Amino acid sequence: IFFEILHVATAILLVVGFFRFKRLMHLSIVQRRYPRIVLFESCLSTLIILVYCPLRMLTGYPLDALHHYQRSIDIVTFTFLPLMHIMGYCEACRLWLVRYDLHILDWTKNNAWKLRINSTFGELNWWLKHRNTFGNSRYMTTRMLPIGVTVGLGIGVLCQLNGLATSVSLTQAVMFVVPVFFILWNYYKCP
Repeated sequence: IFFEILHVATAILLVVGFFRFKRLMHLSIVQRRYPRIVLFESCLSTLIILVYCPLRMLTGYPLDALHHYQRSIDIVTFTFLPLMHIMGYCEACRLWLVRYDLHILDWTKNNAWKLRINSTFGELNWWLKHRNTFGNSRYMTTRMLPIGVTVGLGIGVLCQLNGLATSVSLTQAVMFVVPVFFILWNYYKCP
Protein backbone atom coordinates (compact mmCIF):
# COMPACT_ATOMS: atom_id res chain seq x y z
CA ILE A 1 0.00 0.00 0.00
CA PHE A 2 3.03 2.24 0.50
CA PHE A 3 3.74 2.30 -3.25
CA GLU A 4 0.15 3.21 -4.11
CA ILE A 5 0.31 6.18 -1.73
CA LEU A 6 3.66 7.13 -3.23
CA HIS A 7 2.22 6.97 -6.77
CA VAL A 8 -0.76 9.15 -5.87
CA ALA A 9 1.44 11.68 -4.01
CA THR A 10 3.84 11.87 -6.96
CA ALA A 11 0.95 12.31 -9.39
CA ILE A 12 -0.48 15.14 -7.27
CA LEU A 13 2.91 16.84 -7.24
CA LEU A 14 3.17 16.45 -11.01
CA VAL A 15 -0.28 17.97 -11.58
CA VAL A 16 0.48 20.89 -9.25
CA GLY A 17 3.83 21.41 -11.00
CA PHE A 18 2.11 21.22 -14.38
CA PHE A 19 -0.27 24.08 -13.58
CA ARG A 20 2.40 26.18 -11.86
CA PHE A 21 4.68 25.75 -14.86
CA LYS A 22 1.84 26.54 -17.25
CA ARG A 23 1.31 29.89 -15.49
CA LEU A 24 4.96 30.76 -16.20
CA MET A 25 4.89 29.85 -19.89
CA HIS A 26 4.54 33.47 -21.00
CA LEU A 27 7.99 34.36 -19.61
CA SER A 28 10.73 34.53 -22.24
CA ILE A 29 13.16 32.55 -20.09
CA VAL A 30 10.66 29.67 -20.01
CA GLN A 31 9.88 29.97 -23.73
CA ARG A 32 13.55 29.41 -24.55
CA ARG A 33 13.47 26.04 -22.82
CA TYR A 34 10.72 24.48 -24.96
CA PRO A 35 7.89 24.42 -22.41
CA ARG A 36 5.47 22.45 -24.59
CA ILE A 37 7.81 19.49 -24.53
CA VAL A 38 8.09 19.82 -20.73
CA LEU A 39 4.30 19.89 -20.37
CA PHE A 40 3.97 16.87 -22.67
CA GLU A 41 6.51 14.98 -20.55
CA SER A 42 4.62 15.96 -17.41
CA CYS A 43 1.35 14.60 -18.81
CA LEU A 44 3.06 11.35 -19.81
CA SER A 45 4.66 11.03 -16.37
CA THR A 46 1.34 11.52 -14.62
CA LEU A 47 -0.36 8.97 -16.86
CA ILE A 48 2.42 6.44 -16.33
CA ILE A 49 2.44 6.89 -12.57
CA LEU A 50 -1.33 6.66 -12.19
CA VAL A 51 -2.03 3.84 -14.66
CA TYR A 52 1.08 1.89 -15.62
CA CYS A 53 2.87 1.60 -12.28
CA PRO A 54 -0.08 0.12 -10.33
CA LEU A 55 -0.90 -2.26 -13.18
CA ARG A 56 2.73 -3.29 -13.49
CA MET A 57 2.77 -4.09 -9.79
CA LEU A 58 -0.31 -6.28 -10.31
CA THR A 59 1.44 -8.29 -13.02
CA GLY A 60 4.25 -9.06 -10.60
CA TYR A 61 1.84 -10.41 -7.98
CA PRO A 62 -0.84 -12.49 -9.71
CA LEU A 63 -3.93 -12.45 -7.51
CA ASP A 64 -6.77 -14.94 -7.80
CA ALA A 65 -9.35 -12.14 -7.75
CA LEU A 66 -7.77 -10.52 -10.83
CA HIS A 67 -7.15 -13.75 -12.73
CA HIS A 68 -9.96 -13.02 -15.22
CA TYR A 69 -8.54 -9.55 -15.92
CA GLN A 70 -4.89 -10.59 -16.24
CA ARG A 71 -4.93 -10.55 -20.05
CA SER A 72 -6.43 -7.04 -20.09
CA ILE A 73 -3.87 -5.85 -17.55
CA ASP A 74 -1.07 -7.29 -19.69
CA ILE A 75 -2.39 -5.53 -22.80
CA VAL A 76 -2.62 -2.16 -21.03
CA THR A 77 0.88 -2.48 -19.58
CA PHE A 78 2.16 -3.48 -23.02
CA THR A 79 0.65 -0.38 -24.60
CA PHE A 80 2.39 1.81 -22.03
CA LEU A 81 5.88 0.61 -22.99
CA PRO A 82 6.28 3.14 -25.83
CA LEU A 83 5.09 6.03 -23.63
CA MET A 84 8.02 5.63 -21.26
CA HIS A 85 10.49 5.63 -24.11
CA ILE A 86 8.77 8.59 -25.75
CA MET A 87 9.28 10.50 -22.51
CA GLY A 88 13.01 9.74 -22.49
CA TYR A 89 13.45 10.67 -26.13
CA CYS A 90 11.41 13.86 -25.70
CA GLU A 91 13.73 15.01 -22.93
CA ALA A 92 16.75 14.15 -25.06
CA CYS A 93 15.20 16.14 -27.91
CA ARG A 94 14.47 19.12 -25.65
CA LEU A 95 18.02 19.22 -24.33
CA TRP A 96 19.37 18.89 -27.88
CA LEU A 97 17.31 21.94 -28.91
CA VAL A 98 18.52 23.93 -25.90
CA ARG A 99 22.10 22.98 -26.75
CA TYR A 100 21.51 23.94 -30.37
CA ASP A 101 20.21 27.37 -29.35
CA LEU A 102 23.21 27.88 -27.07
CA HIS A 103 25.63 27.01 -29.88
CA ILE A 104 23.88 29.44 -32.24
CA LEU A 105 23.99 32.16 -29.59
CA ASP A 106 27.65 31.49 -28.79
CA TRP A 107 28.67 31.45 -32.44
CA THR A 108 26.82 34.65 -33.36
CA LYS A 109 28.16 36.44 -30.29
CA ASN A 110 31.76 35.52 -31.11
CA ASN A 111 31.54 35.97 -34.89
CA ALA A 112 29.19 38.89 -35.43
CA TRP A 113 32.01 41.11 -36.67
CA LYS A 114 33.10 38.48 -39.21
CA LEU A 115 29.58 38.29 -40.61
CA ARG A 116 29.58 42.05 -41.19
CA ILE A 117 32.75 41.78 -43.23
CA ASN A 118 31.82 38.64 -45.16
CA SER A 119 28.15 37.65 -45.26
CA THR A 120 28.99 34.16 -46.55
CA PHE A 121 31.09 33.39 -43.46
CA GLY A 122 28.08 31.88 -41.67
CA GLU A 123 27.56 29.29 -44.40
CA LEU A 124 30.56 27.37 -43.11
CA ASN A 125 29.06 26.88 -39.66
CA TRP A 126 27.21 23.60 -39.15
CA TRP A 127 24.90 25.09 -36.49
CA LEU A 128 23.75 27.91 -38.77
CA LYS A 129 23.49 25.70 -41.84
CA HIS A 130 21.10 23.23 -40.16
CA ARG A 131 19.03 25.72 -38.18
CA ASN A 132 15.81 24.82 -40.03
CA THR A 133 16.24 21.09 -39.47
CA PHE A 134 18.24 20.08 -36.39
CA GLY A 135 17.47 23.39 -34.68
CA ASN A 136 13.74 23.24 -35.39
CA SER A 137 11.59 21.85 -32.57
CA ARG A 138 8.86 20.54 -34.90
CA TYR A 139 11.40 18.77 -37.12
CA MET A 140 13.16 17.17 -34.16
CA THR A 141 10.06 16.10 -32.22
CA THR A 142 8.52 14.48 -35.30
CA ARG A 143 11.67 12.38 -35.56
CA MET A 144 12.09 11.56 -31.88
CA LEU A 145 8.51 10.44 -31.20
CA PRO A 146 8.58 7.61 -33.76
CA ILE A 147 11.93 6.47 -32.39
CA GLY A 148 10.45 6.23 -28.89
CA VAL A 149 7.40 4.34 -30.16
CA THR A 150 9.55 1.96 -32.21
CA VAL A 151 11.93 1.23 -29.34
CA GLY A 152 9.10 0.72 -26.85
CA LEU A 153 7.04 -1.51 -29.12
CA GLY A 154 10.11 -3.36 -30.35
CA ILE A 155 11.12 -4.29 -26.83
CA GLY A 156 7.63 -5.42 -25.93
CA VAL A 157 7.09 -7.45 -29.08
CA LEU A 158 10.51 -9.11 -28.98
CA CYS A 159 10.17 -10.04 -25.34
CA GLN A 160 6.64 -11.39 -25.84
CA LEU A 161 7.55 -13.39 -28.95
CA ASN A 162 10.57 -14.94 -27.28
CA GLY A 163 8.71 -15.67 -24.06
CA LEU A 164 10.84 -13.26 -22.11
CA ALA A 165 8.00 -11.36 -20.47
CA THR A 166 9.90 -11.35 -17.18
CA SER A 167 12.88 -9.58 -18.73
CA VAL A 168 10.91 -6.68 -20.21
CA SER A 169 11.95 -4.36 -17.37
CA LEU A 170 15.61 -5.24 -17.73
CA THR A 171 15.51 -4.77 -21.50
CA GLN A 172 13.72 -1.46 -21.08
CA ALA A 173 16.33 -0.28 -18.61
CA VAL A 174 19.10 -1.14 -21.05
CA MET A 175 17.31 0.73 -23.85
CA PHE A 176 16.89 3.80 -21.64
CA VAL A 177 20.68 4.09 -21.65
CA VAL A 178 20.58 5.54 -25.18
CA PRO A 179 18.60 8.73 -24.39
CA VAL A 180 20.34 9.08 -21.02
CA PHE A 181 23.77 9.04 -22.66
CA PHE A 182 22.50 11.46 -25.30
CA ILE A 183 21.27 13.78 -22.55
CA LEU A 184 24.59 13.59 -20.69
CA TRP A 185 26.52 14.14 -23.90
CA ASN A 186 24.44 17.22 -24.71
CA TYR A 187 25.03 18.57 -21.22
CA TYR A 188 28.76 17.99 -21.54
CA LYS A 189 28.98 19.60 -24.99
CA CYS A 190 27.00 22.76 -24.16
CA PRO A 191 29.04 25.93 -24.64
